[in-house]
Amino acid sequence: MSMRLKGGFATDKGISREKNEDAIILQAIEQQGKWFAVGAVCDGIGGLEQGEVAARLVINELKGWFERVSQWIRIAEIDANAL
Repeated sequence: MSMRLKGGFATDKGISREKNEDAIILQAIEQQGKWFAVGAVCDGIGGLEQGEVAARLVINELKGWFERVSQWIRIAEIDANAL
């Protein structure tokens, strides 16, 4: 049996900003028909200057974490609580 993994995201700049301060991550790996995925939308901190910097910082940390975990994870064997 073949399984497909689909994901998507959407962000919006809102009504008070000239640019979108949101940042996203959507990454997945597959091993032997099992999937491990991480997805997040980080909203820029409204009302504060450079909210996009804070949002991007969180996304970069999640991306680094996912890359590190992807090196050792064995999806079929992992305890979800360990993550």
